[in-house]
Amino acid sequence: MAACLADRVLQHVEDPLRVLGEVRRVLRSGARVAIFEPDWGSLTVDADDQEAVSVLARELAPSAPQRRIGLQLRRLLVETGFEDIDCAVEPAWARSVEHLGRLISIEPTLERIVRTGLLPEGRAEAFRAQLERRSERGAFFATLNRMMISAAAP
Repeated sequence: MAACLADRVLQHVEDPLRVLGEVRRVLRSGARVAIFEPDWGSLTVDADDQEAVSVLARELAPSAPQRRIGLQLRRLLVETGFEDIDCAVEPAWARSVEHLGRLISIEPTLERIVRTGLLPEGRAEAFRAQLERRSERGAFFATLNRMMISAAAP
């Protein structure tokens, strides 16, 4: 194969090392792989309740077995023998709760956090209300890192 593009795929597989090994096996020497993956654990939100932010970040994308794949990807490429690895971090940022909702599933995640007892309902509601107030005033800010990485097959 002359090239491979994987866009938000590895976060969904059980064994990304095995998948990358197979990609390396089928790429001819010098061919490149380009991979785009989020790092769900990198969510930051300017909020007073940073513990609630941490719980939200930890609980994002619960169905993705590789939530931190964006952070781990360079190491996995090295471990599978890829060379000439180029990495770029693309920070996505949100200026409102609505804008952040296009990047992550805020409401379902907060509902699950309350349902599973990770945050009491009142605290989650206060957190949500603060984010809404900041959003209405134009003072809201949040970020999420996404990684774009390419590498060559040896």
